Amino acid sequence: SLSIHHLEDADKQDLFRRVYAALRPGGIFLNVDQIKGPTPALHEFYWTQWLKQVRQKGLPETQIQESIQRRQTYDREALLTEQLDWLAQTGFVEVDCLYKQYFIGVFYAVKPQRATA
Repeated sequence: SLSIHHLEDADKQDLFRRVYAALRPGGIFLNVDQIKGPTPALHEFYWTQWLKQVRQKGLPETQIQESIQRRQTYDREALLTEQLDWLAQTGFVEVDCLYKQYFIGVFYAVKPQRATA
């Protein structure tokens, strides 16, 4: 969890194909990861909420700024809808986001008993 968002979109799609191929029929892909806000305003809102929560926990501002810098350097978030579509296009069924809080989502997908891709 919390690593696929470091990949470029094409690499995410390739990873989903490799996971699909590795799973047995009926196998489940479950992942927690960051997602891009669907609009610039919502994406900004998600970040504002994250910063508010982090600051409430009392983390030093230098540590918060280092985290922001790492995220700006390494994060390659994709839209929730795009990622769900990529999973379905790969052949997964029962594709859904089971839980979402701002820019964190829990992805769920099942490889069908009879492979479709």
